Amino acid sequence: AGWKSTATRSSQKQNTATTRWAAARENVSGDATAISRSAYSTRGRAYILNRHRHGANKPDKTEFPAGWSDDILHHVSDVATDPNSLSGVGKWNSPYVTGTREGIDIRDDFYPPNHPEYAGKISTSYPINTPPNPPKP
Repeated sequence: AGWKSTATRSSQKQNTATTRWAAARENVSGDATAISRSAYSTRGRAYILNRHRHGANKPDKTEFPAGWSDDILHHVSDVATDPNSLSGVGKWNSPYVTGTREGIDIRDDFYPPNHPEYAGKISTSYPINTPPNPPKP
């Protein structure tokens, strides 16, 4: 009675992923300037800048280009709101989107829609086509 085919489970998982991603994107639609203030939790904005800004030198973390200091949050917002960004669902059933700005592939992760405080807000963002910093010795 509880059995479902793999195709049915896969279809349901994709529908759930699409719904979660759409819910997250609703929170980040509109003007990129407004987004940089409202779509991030304070924690998310600090996490992105403290761990992925050029020169942060965090072990195993990728960094945005040196010239992007003032543009990181703008590019992150652009990817989050771009309807052409590719979407998916990551760990903890959290939606994410990926897109490219100035040759840098960016992944924006969102808090899951059921998060009690930050539902649908950007939790982190990082470049995915740059080499990570060396691991901790």
